[in-house]
Amino acid sequence: MKGRQKYKKCIIVSVALLICTTLQLNFDHIIANKLPQLGNPVSNTLSIKQEKKLGKQFYQIIRKKMPIFHDAIVNTYIQDIAAQITNANNNPLIDFHVVVVNDKTINAFAGPGGYMGVNTGLIIHTQTESQLAAAIAHEYVHISRRHIAHNIAQIKRM
Repeated sequence: MKGRQKYKKCIIVSVALLICTTLQLNFDHIIANKLPQLGNPVSNTLSIKQEKKLGKQFYQIIRKKMPIFHDAIVNTYIQDIAAQITNANNNPLIDFHVVVVNDKTINAFAGPGGYMGVNTGLIIHTQTESQLAAAIAHEYVHISRRHIAHNIAQIKRM
């Protein structure tokens, strides 16, 4: 009987995911094709050039204030994962830079202008490359969607 309940739950979850995916695709289609473009408040507040300059300053602070992990094999591995993610996105406006921080906490962080840090704790505690890639991709989304620039624009509007 327990096997049937697990199977039933699996079917319910699968159907729910299918419905959510379908709704999201329909919503994305409506947004892309029906709503007018109102402009991007971010580009009025912080240009990509300004964001890159801010990113370089952010990177300098990271290098001065955080313990950088200088293992060539680990750094190459993280760079390869990041390159696969960035190549899939094809965003020519963002130069993506990843630094490995020697910190045991399970964390990664995004900064302005394409800069990201990945803690050694995240690398050690992820069980698969896919889990690590998902965390890096999550931070990459923050960068490619210019979330920091959006936050700056929002603060300036307030």
